[in-house]
Amino acid sequence: MTSIKAHPGLIAGFLAGLALPASGATVVFDIAPASSPLSSALTIQTGSDLDYVLTAVVLSDDAGQDDNSGLAGFDIDIETNLGVAQQAATSFDLVIEQNFTVGLSLGSVVGDDILQITGEQPASTDPRTGVAQGDVLELASGTLITPSTEDTFTVSISSDSLATVFKTSVSTLPNTESATVLIGEGFTITTDDDAEPDPGAPGNGAGDTTTCADDVQTVIIATGALLLITGAGYCAGGLLGLVIGLLVGSIGGLAILGVNPLAPAASATSAADVPGMEPCHAVAAMLRPDRDVLSLTDPSDARIHAPGRRRTII
Repeated sequence: MTSIKAHPGLIAGFLAGLALPASGATVVFDIAPASSPLSSALTIQTGSDLDYVLTAVVLSDDAGQDDNSGLAGFDIDIETNLGVAQQAATSFDLVIEQNFTVGLSLGSVVGDDILQITGEQPASTDPRTGVAQGDVLELASGTLITPSTEDTFTVSISSDSLATVFKTSVSTLPNTESATVLIGEGFTITTDDDAEPDPGAPGNGAGDTTTCADDVQTVIIATGALLLITGAGYCAGGLLGLVIGLLVGSIGGLAILGVNPLAPAASATSAADVPGMEPCHAVAAMLRPDRDVLSLTDPSDARIHAPGRRRTII
């Protein structure tokens, strides 16, 4: 389960500021770019794909104590104005996949919207409790398709989305209740012919094949040239050949780096600068930084802007 701990004091501030009515809990749904989960706006190449994450967090309305036992069910609609047919979400978090088996669905496509991403835990006095309770969970992920025209588009969660939570005691059925739903602000997509593809999209925008960032490719090629020439020198001339091979290989590697220099630190295509960019698997552990999901340690990160409606999943 991908999650981070929410700050209890900050949660209390959010709920007090919104003057929420007493309820079993508040569930916050949001959607964000997978490559930059804290961004509310992204500019990408026209016609390219954009990977997204769907997040959920269950908050207690009483900041002094837990008034719920975590997420029990959800029914989420994603709304866009992209104007092109979309596709269902691609995957659920493992905890969702294994426990929310009733009506589990990656959604139905209606035009440029993705409706009824749903799941619910079976009725049980021993359910999986604590799901997304005080933690932001990457509930599901998927890929949006952008049009081939330049414009700015919005992506958000519908205010008709629903949630249920487990009561504090789950030993007696029914042990679930409807929750107040809050909706995050989502994000905007600006399509630009001259922009780079979304770094989180499959293949980094280079078709279906996963590719390396430019700087990673350069290092791999230069290192390969060094090893190849050094090995050839050793085979041909023993120790003397090895020395010559090292010298020639080093010069060759530097020459390659000179032809294709590493990207500058400010480059938007650098794996170190774009969280979530997928370099080749062989060097991913060295070059890919850890990526946090939506943080509740700063009010501007939570992107909560309006209360939803209290409804029951049918």
